[in-house]
Amino acid sequence: AIEIWSKQQQYDNKANTAIANGSTVIHYSTYKAKGPKAVLLANPKTKKPDKVIFPARSKIYDDGKSIIADKIVITFNPKNFTAEGHVKTQIDNLNGFDADK
Repeated sequence: AIEIWSKQQQYDNKANTAIANGSTVIHYSTYKAKGPKAVLLANPKTKKPDKVIFPARSKIYDDGKSIIADKIVITFNPKNFTAEGHVKTQIDNLNGFDADK
């Protein structure tokens, strides 16, 4: 399931898109992302969410990591994300990392 919070949301049934504007926060699986705007694209055949695009400077959190970028794209199948443009990564926890090896 995907949860979306924002100041305004608009759904276009013909284009299978939802647009969230203003302090947008999205929770999907282990991802939490936030930014000024997000566009949710659905698969035209299944009508199920396919990807989310944050087209402006945004931030995504996942398992001890946070990434800030000019554009973030989250895909649902397979679950993944890409970050583009002035990317900054902060890693708080490196499970299984042993600096002595």
